[in-house]
Amino acid sequence: GLEGQDLPKEEKWRSLQWLAKRTAKDPRVAIAMTEHVWYVLTGRKALRPPKDIEDSFFTARRRAYKMQRLEIADIAKRFAQANFNLKLVFKELAKSPFYRADGIEAAIGQPDRKAELHDLGVSRLLAPEQLERKIEAIFGARWGKLKKEMGILYGGIDSKSVTERLGEPSGAMGAIQRIMANDLACKHVVADFALAPDKRRLFPKVEKNMVPGVIPVTDLKIRKGIVHLHGHL
Repeated sequence: GLEGQDLPKEEKWRSLQWLAKRTAKDPRVAIAMTEHVWYVLTGRKALRPPKDIEDSFFTARRRAYKMQRLEIADIAKRFAQANFNLKLVFKELAKSPFYRADGIEAAIGQPDRKAELHDLGVSRLLAPEQLERKIEAIFGARWGKLKKEMGILYGGIDSKSVTERLGEPSGAMGAIQRIMANDLACKHVVADFALAPDKRRLFPKVEKNMVPGVIPVTDLKIRKGIVHLHGHL
């Protein structure tokens, strides 16, 4: 049975369907699915209520927990009203300040306020396939080496022997990042300078014969080029 309701004898032959039908009506299902999407997007588990009342930040942590629960409950309610369309949860969470926050406008001197905001933003390593897509979006072509063994070393999965992605960076990932940085720099910098300035992605404001520290005009162009490159990356 479920929640005190016994499984009727005539329903035993389809007990799984009986259970699924009643489980889907439980409001906790929408909450659980919303929390799951929260983890998928942010890389963080939904907060749990603080228990240590002796903790100096107990009030701040409890306030953060309550605000997060309000957001999750609101989205879960709309999720149920939308006939359990999971796309809605992704969209609503992506628009929420909990996901979109990527920094704080001013330095925070109050420890309590820091504790409240500690769980905001995204804390997730890019999976190999996500990193390849990001490289393609920035440089116009994928690196193409984050496959098979190297992809597994970078935290990927093969859905057979490796089914869980790494949540923390490893030494192997750091080594792969250094190899990737050298490869991409050598490959795309040369290719970018071979194009006309108006066709370049990385250095539209700089020429390869410019040398810093010679004349102020050149230095200004180089600084503008650095600003453009930083914004593009």
